[in-house]
Amino acid sequence: MINKILKNKKALSTVVATVVIIMLTVAAVAIVWTFVKGMVDRNKNQVESCFNVEAGEKVSLEGLYTCYNDTNTPDDGDFEQVLVSLNLADVNVEAVVISIMAGGSTKTVTLTNTDTTYEDVKYYLGPGGFNYPLSLPDKKSGRTYVIDGFSQGLDKVDWIKIAPIVNGNQCGVTDQINDVANCDLLG
Repeated sequence: MINKILKNKKALSTVVATVVIIMLTVAAVAIVWTFVKGMVDRNKNQVESCFNVEAGEKVSLEGLYTCYNDTNTPDDGDFEQVLVSLNLADVNVEAVVISIMAGGSTKTVTLTNTDTTYEDVKYYLGPGGFNYPLSLPDKKSGRTYVIDGFSQGLDKVDWIKIAPIVNGNQCGVTDQINDVANCDLLG
């Protein structure tokens, strides 16, 4: 009789241990799923918000009017300003990040939809000068900006890249120009 009771206790403890292990496994899976689902949802929203902007040429540079300008002595080989011509199609963007690589360093300007003053940026042939409120072009239009404040002695611009910001997320590069031309050579 004692043997029967001991066998029943061993069988009962095995069942309890198995149930506890199953409950711990289910709890661990629920915790991991909650974490992974949150990450997937965040990344999904970012991908969805950027997909429409990155597809096609909806935020682009106009190559003919994007160049560097020698404002000091002609033929000294140095540039002081970069002209960036930005085009927007029928898309909603909050801002556009413009990155310019010259002489091993990068200058970045973020243009927004609201009028904002930038120390080294102005409209090309537009109203006001530097420190004048600027904004992005309207939908289905373009605008050219003059970006100033580069180091002395730079003789060329390596590249210009643009990346839109949509729903608070910076999207990938939508356009870039390598080997930026001197404005004087464009005619």
